[in-house]
Amino acid sequence: MRSQGNQDGGILVLVLLVVALVLSIGVQSVDKIHFTFNQVIKTVKDDQSYWYAIGLESTASNFLLKHNTEKHTSKPLILDNQVPLIQYKLKGAVVEGSLKDLSSCFNLNSLVQLDNKGNRFIINNQGLILYRNLLLSLKVDSFLIENLIYGLLDWVDSDNSLVNSYGAEDNFYTRLDNPYWTANQLLRNESELASIKNYSSDILKKIMPYVCALPESGLSTNINSISTNKPEMLMMLFGEALTRESALQILRDRPIEGYLTIDAFLSHPALEDITVSKSVRSYLSLNSNYYLLNSKIISKDYSFVMNSSLKLQSSGEVKVFKREIIF
Repeated sequence: MRSQGNQDGGILVLVLLVVALVLSIGVQSVDKIHFTFNQVIKTVKDDQSYWYAIGLESTASNFLLKHNTEKHTSKPLILDNQVPLIQYKLKGAVVEGSLKDLSSCFNLNSLVQLDNKGNRFIINNQGLILYRNLLLSLKVDSFLIENLIYGLLDWVDSDNSLVNSYGAEDNFYTRLDNPYWTANQLLRNESELASIKNYSSDILKKIMPYVCALPESGLSTNINSISTNKPEMLMMLFGEALTRESALQILRDRPIEGYLTIDAFLSHPALEDITVSKSVRSYLSLNSNYYLLNSKIISKDYSFVMNSSLKLQSSGEVKVFKREIIF
């Protein structure tokens, strides 16, 4: 009888183990189904949100084109902080769009220019001078400035040869624990700086509000859209000849409608005694061609953000040249 009892107990334990295993598998299956369901729902929401963001691109394009036809009578379109464009509510969600002017930041790609044949990027000395001025105005450690300049230059120029000892090419990056190659092409996004030698988190935090990466190597600064919070953008143009206090005064004295001519801007008392070179004058503009549209779709438990880079073309059209979904 004792033996039979032990057998019955063993069978009971086995049955309980089997039941526990079945229940465990069932719970895991339910969790897996639940996870898959949530993933499907998120994919559907992402798809819907993407097309809402595409719709905001159309709204932004119409806004820019309308302003472009009226710019001779209207005040500057955008200061370089983001300006609300549109906001509307959906069932359980809010759709927002805001524009930022990209002609009041330093184009990192201006450190290079196309060679005479138009197929290789080589040094643009004027771009180097302006970038150095900007870093000095931001009080970046002078010991680092040359490293930052030539590190970026080696990253975007078309060759694999060091410009000088301050830079870094493939022979540096391929020896890292997680090796990679230099881009040898224009930056697609200013966030690429994080991959370049000496661009630490502290440096990036200091310079990121002042820089951008446009899809060309040219440089144009809209004097009507520089924020009064960023006199360094004027100090960049005029170097040590212009103090921070004078740059601030110029921005504060800017007419509400903006400067209507470059000569009107240069006639400001703070600039009267400064010799303005032809190259610096050529960098000054009164309007903008590049803008960043920030689209947000937000609900209680979901958010979707996409940045669209727009170019207002001379043909009177707006081209979207880059889209970036922010995770």
